[in-house]
Amino acid sequence: MKIWFKHLFVARRRLLIIGLTAALLIVPGSMALAAGSTTTTTTTVIYACVNKTSGAVRVVTATTMCKTTENALQWNVVGATGPAGPQGPQGVPGAVGPAGPAGATGATGASGPQGIAGVAGPIGPTGATGNVGPAGPSGTQGSQGDRGPAGPAGADGATGPTGPMGPAGPQGPAGILTDGSATTSVIADGAVTPDKISNDASEPSRILTWVDDTTDYTFDATGEATNHTIPTGVTVNVPAGKAYNYIVIYDGGIMYSWGQRSSGATAFYGAWGASLLDNATDATIQTPLIQTGTRQNWDALAGTNLWRMIYHATWPVRLTAGSHTLGINLFGYSDNTMNVVHFNYNHLQILRVF
Repeated sequence: MKIWFKHLFVARRRLLIIGLTAALLIVPGSMALAAGSTTTTTTTVIYACVNKTSGAVRVVTATTMCKTTENALQWNVVGATGPAGPQGPQGVPGAVGPAGPAGATGATGASGPQGIAGVAGPIGPTGATGNVGPAGPSGTQGSQGDRGPAGPAGADGATGPTGPMGPAGPQGPAGILTDGSATTSVIADGAVTPDKISNDASEPSRILTWVDDTTDYTFDATGEATNHTIPTGVTVNVPAGKAYNYIVIYDGGIMYSWGQRSSGATAFYGAWGASLLDNATDATIQTPLIQTGTRQNWDALAGTNLWRMIYHATWPVRLTAGSHTLGINLFGYSDNTMNVVHFNYNHLQILRVF
């Protein structure tokens, strides 16, 4: 406070002296009371000391004595209310405030006068077809028209029931069935019956049979699969210029012996097939006879020391003119589990079809 007043009054010493003088006039005898006045509870008077040379003002308390180089001053905190000043200039308009809420709807105004008629607009698009109206009354019948062309023929009707059988006709003369005249279509029609194709006295039997229940055909079963031949002694003769169709049926039995296993093997394996030989040449496909699938354990045979299995094969074969010696071609192996394989109880049947 002291410093502020010092600078203030240094700059404006004359003005301050005038003001202080006026303040002293308001409070008569203030200089004489500067030293003797007491401070009240509510401060309404400011006390100060003014340097006589520089005019510096020093605010003091009511009991402070000013120096000989200073004059004592005091003034009221609040002065008397001055007269009203002139009206200030118009201020800058403020920013537009936000829109207020919508007011209530006013009363409906009176109807305006009738406007003049507008210009006619263009013709609109055609509307959708309306529903069909009710049928009108029937007109009078016209005269008969010309006869139209004939329509297409209708579909055939269903076959009628079979009529009664007619009387039997007279027996015709005996016919001759020449070679090649009995075709499959004729046989299917029932014209050729079994008695018409049966053997005559000069034709050999249509069924040939070979049975061998005593010979034990023994073959090496070690190593890779190999071929083994069983002769049948059956010969089929086909006349010159002929070719016949046959069904050949072959069956028999295969056997493994525990005492003929390889290197003391505890299990065995077998895979064998057969085909029909015609003069030592395969005349049919090879048909599977037996395959164990997995190794069979000898212990599962309950100590019999033998394993047997029956097999069967059927082949169709066509033989041309000439002599045909038939045999059986066996092909297989035992995957190094057996040294020997046995084939026995061999049967062969040859049936000529036609």
